Amino acid sequence: MAELELRRVPELWYYNGGIVLQAGRSLFCVNQEILSTQSSVFRDLFAFAQPGNDTGDTYHGHPLIVLHDDETELQSFLKAVFNSTFIPDLPDEEAFLQLPGVLRLSHKYDNVALKCLTLEHLRNRFFTSDSLYSLIGDQTIAAMRNPTMIIRMVPILIETEALWLVPRLLLFLELNYRELGATLAHEWSGQPFLLQKFLRGMELNSTFMHDALDKINYSCLDEDSLCQQNINFLRGYASSQATYPSPTSQASILPSKLDKRKLKDSPAEQSLPLTAMMQLDRVNRKLDSFNARFPNGCFEKIKLQFTELLRRSWDHCPEFYGLPSWTKLCEMRAKLENKDD
Repeated sequence: MAELELRRVPELWYYNGGIVLQAGRSLFCVNQEILSTQSSVFRDLFAFAQPGNDTGDTYHGHPLIVLHDDETELQSFLKAVFNSTFIPDLPDEEAFLQLPGVLRLSHKYDNVALKCLTLEHLRNRFFTSDSLYSLIGDQTIAAMRNPTMIIRMVPILIETEALWLVPRLLLFLELNYRELGATLAHEWSGQPFLLQKFLRGMELNSTFMHDALDKINYSCLDEDSLCQQNINFLRGYASSQATYPSPTSQASILPSKLDKRKLKDSPAEQSLPLTAMMQLDRVNRKLDSFNARFPNGCFEKIKLQFTELLRRSWDHCPEFYGLPSWTKLCEMRAKLENKDD
């Protein structure tokens, strides 16, 4: 590539830097000792790119290493390495949108400290609690201005082996599948395996929900004079909300079944049915308005059963989506954090 086609990135061109990195058309002159200290991969790369090495390329007298990374992502990664304030304690929207690229390259180049920092910011942004079960009713995620970011983060988290964050995001997508299904199908169109794993997870969750609904115990209503009316009302509402789609009709919500031309031109017009988790979440929220219909203490018993059903679904969430168990996922997280220490 001719030099005239290349451009130096001013904020990452240090005149006391010892090596030049190239990604695309962008050039970065940086301190190789700092990179070597933070990255075993760069340390090995620099061992083969020393001045006087006739087998290596140079740029204005500096050893040149051509990297096959996205130049925008590499720029964000290097800024995070050489500028400790690039990722502030509370990243604004602009800084947050650069975290996926930083995460991808900090994993690729084995910068453990930066990877842990990036994951911590992502966790704080997506979640309000470390609890395994705290998503139902959590409006923090639902209120995000850019839910597409969550869709795009899932494959990056899988690529970077940060699997302990994946179930939470997949459950969010399931809870909001009616609104996000068309966008999800578009964003993951090049990753059919991931899309099918997600859809299979929803199917398994639906099967679990339908089996568990049949075991809800309404016996506390038997002593009430209006017990039959109350039972029919509650069962009727739960049934109407949670029986579709059943596992046998799950194919009706597959994005691949939608008209792709319509999906591209007007995704908002593609009406997707509620998933089982979405329906059960609605039942759980609606139960609060049924309180006055129940005798003393009965509402709490029934409400507890629905809440427990959702909690059990969350406990099985990694299994549904073909991921390791929660125990294994927690071990993976601890291993990375211990490596950082």
